[in-house]
Amino acid sequence: MLLFVFVLAPINAENSNAASERSRKIASYENFTMGVWNDKPIEWRVLDVQEGKALVISEDNVTVRQFDGLEKQYGKRLADADIDWSDVFVTWEDSEIRAWLNDVFLDEAFSKSEKDNILISETQDRVFLLSLDEAEEYFISNEDRQVYFEMTNNEKNYILNIAEEDWGYGEIDLIRRSEELDSNYLGRRLGWWWWLRSPGNISGTAARVYYDGGIGDHCHLVYFDRGGVRPALYLTT
Repeated sequence: MLLFVFVLAPINAENSNAASERSRKIASYENFTMGVWNDKPIEWRVLDVQEGKALVISEDNVTVRQFDGLEKQYGKRLADADIDWSDVFVTWEDSEIRAWLNDVFLDEAFSKSEKDNILISETQDRVFLLSLDEAEEYFISNEDRQVYFEMTNNEKNYILNIAEEDWGYGEIDLIRRSEELDSNYLGRRLGWWWWLRSPGNISGTAARVYYDGGIGDHCHLVYFDRGGVRPALYLTT
């Protein structure tokens, strides 16, 4: 009689070890990595831990995006739109950045096991941006809120695509914009500002954390294509 012996490899051992190490770091408020974006591991800062969950935020901007391209209100081509800025109000709930974070970013940045540890937030999101109040509460100073970002070709192409499709840039203008991005941003690690989910104090804007980490009256038009994205999550501990 032949006896077959099957050795089952611990296929989840690596994930289990990573989760255990992550939990240890969260408990001691140490930075940790989870997920990948633009071929780089995402580093996370722990902001708060309580009742079996941790609020974390990326240490730096992971990319740049518009808060909203106003496509729902004015169609894809903003260059041809007659925009009444006094009547433009974009909320977090209806924003394109919220949809992108909870669809494209969530799906592409994290493995299945990592996504299983991401909880639903009070805003009914798995990935979200901090509010103005949270940005003030969880950081001890302006300096503590300062971040950096290094633009890649992915962001450059995103910006050029908006210039062409939304604003009707022709070939010459696109070349100039491309050269500007190459000279001033591409591959350079620079101080950057980042979006918050709170509305701005002027119609058509969203709140943001400024380059120097300042908050308050700082805001920016929602369609601006170079707003820093600093995702936040609630994780199981």
